[in-house]
Amino acid sequence: MPALGTEAFDAARRSFNVRSVIRQLRDEELDTQSSRGRQLQPSDVPLEDCLDAFRLLVSQGYAVEPANTHLSAQQRRPIGMADLADHPPASPAGGEIAPEVELQLDDPALRVKIDLVIYGDNGDTLIDFKSGIPKDHHRLQSDIYGAVWVTVTGRTVGRRQILYSENSVVELKGMDQAAAAQALDSVRRRIDQCLHDLRTAPPVARPQVDICRHCAVRQLCTAYWNSPETAELRIDSTTPFGEWKDLDLNISHALWDDDGFSITPGPNQTTALYCRVPSRYRPQQPRFSSVRLLGVAVRPVGPAAEVVWSAASEAFWLR
Repeated sequence: MPALGTEAFDAARRSFNVRSVIRQLRDEELDTQSSRGRQLQPSDVPLEDCLDAFRLLVSQGYAVEPANTHLSAQQRRPIGMADLADHPPASPAGGEIAPEVELQLDDPALRVKIDLVIYGDNGDTLIDFKSGIPKDHHRLQSDIYGAVWVTVTGRTVGRRQILYSENSVVELKGMDQAAAAQALDSVRRRIDQCLHDLRTAPPVARPQVDICRHCAVRQLCTAYWNSPETAELRIDSTTPFGEWKDLDLNISHALWDDDGFSITPGPNQTTALYCRVPSRYRPQQPRFSSVRLLGVAVRPVGPAAEVVWSAASEAFWLR
């Protein structure tokens, strides 16, 4: 239990992969219960619940209550500016810790949950826990957290940290009232732009790999199929077999049989590509100019190639 805010505390945190250790201990306990005849699955003991319990134990170990306990039982919900005006919290001492602090603003409309706040006499420390690797939007999230914290509480932020499960740490600058106002103004403009785009029919497309990969309507988006930004998500002549990607085919001159269609490169030439179409995706009448296949692979078959389907593959026919 090194003192909060000290180098020893930071070193202990960096050396302790919280998520990995808790997952291992959880799995060991499940094995123990299984050997005693009690069948439990990992889904019965969610890892996030274990992490929440660990954070609670940390706060109890340091004899500090969560920030919401400064309010009455009826008000233990996201703290807003009106809450603090009517029920100002007791002034926390430097080094006190508050896990999972929820705050909200009306303008711009934001609701945040900060993983950990360490109060400091010369500015508070805001800590966010992440899995995976550092990404730009994690920094944006920390900017929003800092701005909301400063605006709602009236306190300053001396330090911000993003702690990753692989022990990497991203250090960010603190934040005062001026920096918070600037950050919130930027967020306000982003929200206004998003609302404007959503009212546009169709909404403005901004193809990006991380976004389009999970988009449920990318088959309808011409920008996705034409953008160089998303080329790695689509099959081309260099894509090796075994990679499941999307494929846009011109089938205006395709040859159909009972199982699917074939596309030839020209008159009197051998088949270039054959696509067997599962019955649930097979059109009743093959009167379409193109088809967009999602989550398929292409394998070589002699001089030709064949589309391979999985249980997650889909087909969308266009006239």
